[in-house]
Amino acid sequence: MTLKKMTEGRDPETGRFVSGNNGGPGRQRGSRNKLGEAFLTDVYESWQKHGRETLEQMRRDDPAAYVRLVANILPDKLDVGVTHQFARVEHVIVQVPERVIEHDDTSRKE
Repeated sequence: MTLKKMTEGRDPETGRFVSGNNGGPGRQRGSRNKLGEAFLTDVYESWQKHGRETLEQMRRDDPAAYVRLVANILPDKLDVGVTHQFARVEHVIVQVPERVIEHDDTSRKE
């Protein structure tokens, strides 16, 4: 490749591509993903054959690593929606003490 081809579409001072540059030979579309896809395919096939027994061996032989593995799989944050019926809470917080006071008042009258 010639120096002219290498500098085409680049800023002469920084060597960076100028905005609007669409080109250069670059890598072919999808070529970067081929290695990743092949790797994941191999890992999946290995997991299908040996995954469960490997986890069991890891759990037995290196429990700390097993726990780290599980912790790394879990999400950092859980978005949990909690709904609660306040009628029961209100009963305990408000109505029960009122009844106790009422009971106490009635017991004094007798």
